[in-house]
Amino acid sequence: MRENDLEPDIRNRGQEEEIDLGGSKEDPASSRNQKLCISTFQLRRPCPSRKERNQQLFSNLYVRAVVKPSSKLVWLEQPTCQLRAVSVLLGAPQGFPVVDYLEESSLVFVGILQDNSNPLRKALSSLTGTLRKAKLRYTDPLSPGRLASSDSGLKPKGCCEGCREGNMGPFRALNKVEIHNVQGFMTLGLPYRTGYHFQPKGYWMNDPNGPVYYKGYYHLFYQYNPFAAIPGNIEWHHVVSKDLIRWKFLGATLKRDQWYDANGCFSGSITILDDGTPVILYTGNSFENKQVQARADPEDPSDPLLRKWVKAPYNPIAPIPPGYNSSQFRDPTEAWRLSDGMWRMLVGANAGEGGLIGTALLYKSTDFQTWNFSNRLHENPTTGMWECPDLFPVRIKGRKGLNASAVGKGVLHVLKVSLDLNKHDYYSVGNYLTETDTYKPLIAEIDTGIGLRYDYGKYYASKTFFDPIRQRRIVYGWTNESTSTMDDVAKGWAGLQSIPRIVYLDQRANTSLIQWPIEEVQTLRRKKITVKDVNLEGGEVARLMDVSGVQLDIEVAFKIPDVKQGSTPTELIAESGPSICSQKGASMRGMYGPFGLLVLASNDLTEQTAVYFYFVFTKKDGWKTLVCSDQSRSTVSMNLTPDKTTYGSYVRVYDDEKLLKLRLLVDHSVVETFAQGGRTVITTRVYPKFAQSKNARVFLFNNGSETVNVDSATVWNMATVRFVDFGQ
Repeated sequence: MRENDLEPDIRNRGQEEEIDLGGSKEDPASSRNQKLCISTFQLRRPCPSRKERNQQLFSNLYVRAVVKPSSKLVWLEQPTCQLRAVSVLLGAPQGFPVVDYLEESSLVFVGILQDNSNPLRKALSSLTGTLRKAKLRYTDPLSPGRLASSDSGLKPKGCCEGCREGNMGPFRALNKVEIHNVQGFMTLGLPYRTGYHFQPKGYWMNDPNGPVYYKGYYHLFYQYNPFAAIPGNIEWHHVVSKDLIRWKFLGATLKRDQWYDANGCFSGSITILDDGTPVILYTGNSFENKQVQARADPEDPSDPLLRKWVKAPYNPIAPIPPGYNSSQFRDPTEAWRLSDGMWRMLVGANAGEGGLIGTALLYKSTDFQTWNFSNRLHENPTTGMWECPDLFPVRIKGRKGLNASAVGKGVLHVLKVSLDLNKHDYYSVGNYLTETDTYKPLIAEIDTGIGLRYDYGKYYASKTFFDPIRQRRIVYGWTNESTSTMDDVAKGWAGLQSIPRIVYLDQRANTSLIQWPIEEVQTLRRKKITVKDVNLEGGEVARLMDVSGVQLDIEVAFKIPDVKQGSTPTELIAESGPSICSQKGASMRGMYGPFGLLVLASNDLTEQTAVYFYFVFTKKDGWKTLVCSDQSRSTVSMNLTPDKTTYGSYVRVYDDEKLLKLRLLVDHSVVETFAQGGRTVITTRVYPKFAQSKNARVFLFNNGSETVNVDSATVWNMATVRFVDFGQ
């Protein structure tokens, strides 16, 4: 490419000219009388009116450029009403967009990246690879103005029409542009927004924090980046609900406004003090990226909404012990108190060579202000960093929950941690030894970090709380995306929360937990369809007629085949179940299974998410039952790069049980699976291209050689929950 091949629409930095946007031939009135002021680095447009801003989900204007494929552009108007022109793959400072594209069209959409060279280069490299695969013309962002190499399959001719090198890289000349107010989110993300699982209006969300019931409201706080759909700039944001399902936004609770949390207000918990006042304990990430523990109190404890919080003037409150890594010291638990009157809390940490020893550090306090390190509650030498620890009591008999300070006869404890190494939540059931403030699992072979998981899919950083109104313990978990960072950027959002689950000790095992969706979710059930006594021959797939949609609650029961189940020790469930599921997808053929459900499935089954049982036989253990969720054929989209792993594990089945039961909560891009009443739970994230809206079908299938009987299958369509600001 020669320099005089470039069209001289953009020449000198700061030089501006007006471009009449006009209207397209297809729609002459589409952009009537709009003018845009253009310079090398900046586009300006009058700020939208307050009414116009209120009509938009983000109070931002998304701008879509419809131009020749060789002139792809996109802009995002920030609240300051400043627009910056950025060409395909061009890096940009924090707060400005890097573009992605949708298929081989001239439409490209915006995403935002932080100003960090390594993640930025990684993202640009990912985009470059995607463009190469699609054989689209592009300009190398790391060498502004340079054409793609000829061996990439890309044609240099016309590649850089309208380009000029500048300090920020190449830019495209504009000939005609249509400006559109996008209501809601960018097109790529719309079909995957959930209908009844909580997620914020946009951008990045991760850990649930500080769930609590207070003065008539359930409160949920969460980790949130208010600027982009990627990690970073983390604050605490806040929603409230009367029923744990219909949430209303209250905005930011903790912002990064102190030296000790300038780089992030990380996870934490809420404790109710003796006088009934809630207190936040959280981790601050300082200017130097040193993690410290801090406290915040409600400005007005009489406010049932807890709208304003004040950080303690004496923060930080808990010094890190000598010999520990200050960048691996976070996520304080809800505090509890024993008969000695001392408050206790845990903070996640690691130790040892390479930080491989995962541990929970126990702190004590007499006044809830000054906390002193006491000892390690528990540790594991091979797990690495323990994030988001949680220690809570469970009844040996009965399903009712207990408050955090309960100890004594008839009580066991659960120690759960989130492993930073593999992003799964592990737990064990054991004894909290109050004399030494230590924890001992009932079965050492399935200790915390190496044994059982809350969930065998996409579920992390969970947090429990005791609901005093319904006398139950409830767990929330962050359901992270299965797509790439650049996919999330293109969608404009990332992360959602699972449906809250009640959690209690399995009365038949005493070494594992039962999890089940809170009963309030049933208030969303609408149209109901039931089928009974259906025989599925080997290899048969049967569509559930009159059932379609992407918001479903499904309960299905299969008669257990006439085989004797061997005992399923807990250690077997923990050790080998996940790996066997990943090896045996739904397309495998066995004697008994796989058999189960296909959800979010297209008519021709090219897209499907399979949830199924599979009987495995070994001479040592006899017949065992796997429950798996297979994402491998969940989408045919070329725009996304989702995880297509098959998740799952063994599920314990007893000889006196006659049915194998599944319950599925399906919601656009998430499928939560509860097997045998919640003994094994799997959450998956899927992104079908065609199996959307009414085109999403449900099938029963049996890929085994033996006939399987469906005792009953019931499907409810689920209502949509509008997550709105409080007062709306």
